[in-house]
Amino acid sequence: MSLQNDIETLYVAGLEKYAAEQHIRLEQANRIFVDHFVYENMLSQHEYLHQIPIEEVYEYILELLNRKMTDLSLYHGSISVFETIDLNKSKDRRDFGKGFYTTVLESQAIQWGRKLAQRNHVKKHYLYQFLFTPTPELKIKRFDCMNLEWLEFIKNNRIQGGIHHDYDIVIGPVADDDTLPTLLLYLDGTLNANAAIEMLKYNQVNNQISFHTQKGLEALQPNGRQIYE
Repeated sequence: MSLQNDIETLYVAGLEKYAAEQHIRLEQANRIFVDHFVYENMLSQHEYLHQIPIEEVYEYILELLNRKMTDLSLYHGSISVFETIDLNKSKDRRDFGKGFYTTVLESQAIQWGRKLAQRNHVKKHYLYQFLFTPTPELKIKRFDCMNLEWLEFIKNNRIQGGIHHDYDIVIGPVADDDTLPTLLLYLDGTLNANAAIEMLKYNQVNNQISFHTQKGLEALQPNGRQIYE
């Protein structure tokens, strides 16, 4: 079972139990879970949650829901030293469009930085940590899984370049080194959408949260930087 499927199973179990206890519909419960970034927090703690009983997983979910703040720790891997984020320097033709990309997975961000260092033949890479505090004014797009909408969204951004949406922030699965070959087969017409989605189900799926506007970046506060050699 992939990391995403594992967390999805725990998430759904917690969602159903919470809805039953609160006597609300699953759609209402899911809205509450989304507002508190339950899935993203669970993903960041997957190693711990995978080792504890389901009852303790539910207690962890309740702790998240009882928090007054919905801050989320995010990570960014880079070979550059910077104090402020300049969207104009962001690379083009990325999954969710030109923007600043982060993840809830610290290990994934470290890997991003390491790969950039190897690619550019430099010794040092950096792990940046941020605190993301969303506000109601932000326009956020969320992809809960690799589906046709996600695939078409990536296709438009990767082929056309620039930004082809009006979202401040986009959250969803990442087309990494494992999923990219399948994605490229879809982009060049070798695979149709349904075949591509079916193949992608068997890949390890990671997470990315991208920021595309200055308004979105204002919700992101620096919280440290580590050097790796």
